[in-house]
Amino acid sequence: MDIEKLKKRCGYDGKPQQFKYGFDLACRELAKAQAVPEGFVLVPREPTEEMIQAGRDERRDLGTVASTYKAMIEAQEPAND
Repeated sequence: MDIEKLKKRCGYDGKPQQFKYGFDLACRELAKAQAVPEGFVLVPREPTEEMIQAGRDERRDLGTVASTYKAMIEAQEPAND
């Protein structure tokens, strides 16, 4: 990363404290940009009991693999936005 571009993005005017504050803000912005892309969700490594049950219920109703997957995603706990 080009340090001069970073300084400009942070609004650095030569004061060390301002650079640190601006740098922290820039890092947070970059982290948000790399977070979860639109249309994607994070799921637990292992499905919860609620997710497993939602998948079973969907399959019992002769759902497709896609509808079963969607039911399991919807059954997960809400994200901490």
